[in-house]
Amino acid sequence: MRTRFITALIGVAVLLPILFLSHTWVLPIAAAFFAVMGTFEMMRCLGVHKNLVATIPLYLISAAMPAVARLMDSIPSFGSMALFILMAYFFYLMAVTLLSGGVLTFGKSAEIFASGTYITLAFSAIVMVRDFNETGRYIYLLIFIAAWITDIFAYLCGRLFGRHKLIPAVSPHKTVEGSVGGILFCIIACVVFGAVTAALTQAEPNYLFLGVSGLLLSVCSQIGDLIASLIKREHGIKDYGKLFPGHGGVMDRFDSIAAVALVMLMLCALPQLGFFYA
Repeated sequence: MRTRFITALIGVAVLLPILFLSHTWVLPIAAAFFAVMGTFEMMRCLGVHKNLVATIPLYLISAAMPAVARLMDSIPSFGSMALFILMAYFFYLMAVTLLSGGVLTFGKSAEIFASGTYITLAFSAIVMVRDFNETGRYIYLLIFIAAWITDIFAYLCGRLFGRHKLIPAVSPHKTVEGSVGGILFCIIACVVFGAVTAALTQAEPNYLFLGVSGLLLSVCSQIGDLIASLIKREHGIKDYGKLFPGHGGVMDRFDSIAAVALVMLMLCALPQLGFFYA
């Protein structure tokens, strides 16, 4: 417990300057680091991290994609570039699979591509949301708020009111009551975020969209957490890594944030809708 607490304090001390300097290249560099580390952890979980021919290009893409997000001037332009890069890697990976002589199966290659794409796009999405028009400088914080509020209050509500197991085969300690509690408090947190932002800026909150988004972000946050747990169970590991002593690796700590970041990017791309009125 002491180790977890100390790690959490150090993590907050490191994260706050990154968020404060999010308008600089500090954020894309940090996102690239975590994307590469998360991708490596996943490749090790899948048992393919020693297949450098298949994985090194993926690590390079993970390192470069957050910079691509910062350089692109819109979500569609980022999407087009990301699609081009990832499809190029897909065909490269398929060629490697064909020439591997059975060492690399199609199923394993599909796992490599799907998980690598997910992690890479998730950390890049944080940068893309941060740079989303004039509201990005504060709405990107919802990625962290939604994931953390959901996690904290799902745990607390589960401990206080939990009676019915959610998906015991995947996560035996999570409960339906905890899940509902996490969703409700996430909705409240998103609405309060809108009110606080309005008080500090000239922005006019779209409270209905914030509330609905809170529901969606919380649900997807829990899905991201559960999927990460399912992958670990299927491959017989306890933690993805040891980067954060007492907490595990990048994908142990950022599993929910990864899912929320991608959903936030999708919400930002919706036409005629937004967290704040133009």
